[in-house]
Amino acid sequence: MAISRDDVKYCAKLIRVELTDEEEKKFTEQLSSILGYCKKLDELDLEGVEPIYQVTGQENIFREDEITNTSRASDMLRNAPEREGDFIKIKNVF
Repeated sequence: MAISRDDVKYCAKLIRVELTDEEEKKFTEQLSSILGYCKKLDELDLEGVEPIYQVTGQENIFREDEITNTSRASDMLRNAPEREGDFIKIKNVF
């Protein structure tokens, strides 16, 4: 599958990157080569092959959210430069 120079220009515009003419040509060739390789993968016979989602065997280990040390909130408030009641006061962000 070939990618056009206009496609490269469009992608560069989307990611807000300015490319020189030389870079456009280089990336057009490289992306066309990559897509051509990916197209070869379509030729493989994958009948009966199960999809692999995780190859390392690792699993997420979740723990219950528990409050273990309530004094940390008061320590944090004590160290805040400014506070209003039980809240840290910050500059407006808008």
